Amino acid sequence: MMISHLTDSESRHVPRFVSSGLTAFSAVIHHSTQKYPNQLDSFMPQLIELIVSSDFLNSENPEVLERVLLVTQNLVDAAGPLCKTYQHGLFKILLQLGSSPAMANFSQRVDKTIEILAHNCGIETSSDLFSIELSTLLDEMKEQYEDWNKHTPERFIFDMLVRRSYTAVVDYWETILMIIAANIEVEKEYELRMDMLNLVEHFLL
Repeated sequence: MMISHLTDSESRHVPRFVSSGLTAFSAVIHHSTQKYPNQLDSFMPQLIELIVSSDFLNSENPEVLERVLLVTQNLVDAAGPLCKTYQHGLFKILLQLGSSPAMANFSQRVDKTIEILAHNCGIETSSDLFSIELSTLLDEMKEQYEDWNKHTPERFIFDMLVRRSYTAVVDYWETILMIIAANIEVEKEYELRMDMLNLVEHFLL
């Protein structure tokens, strides 16, 4: 019932309703997984799909995005070692949240949740998690990087991903530079070009 309300075509475009619905949804996840911990595995794919496919991640409303983070935090906390099975999906959600300019005030919470996710997946540090996910995410970006504009979420994700992967980027220079080169072309928007050039400067320092 709650999921159907959150995904309703009219309701999901009302930020106040979405924020309230996600808050309630987060509380349900928190309390129900404490009472019935073994049930989470059967629902995890649907919960991740709900977050990814409902456009909540593309909201420009910080309150909606913060509630998505709250839901994801509770999923990661409740799932424990089960996170390993859903590592990629959970990491992508956190990466998009953490890279969104609208979430600047919540960056520490995102980073803490990524650390917990890494630990639950048996990975020593969050930096190692970034490095492990780098190859798969770059492959996914190859499909549409030429179409990025200054508002495209993937361009912010790309920036955060390669900055936080540290020395792992050495193995993927060709792909990374190909993406950067395509997005500093003269026809690209100024903001996008400057951010890509700032990324190049980051690598040179």
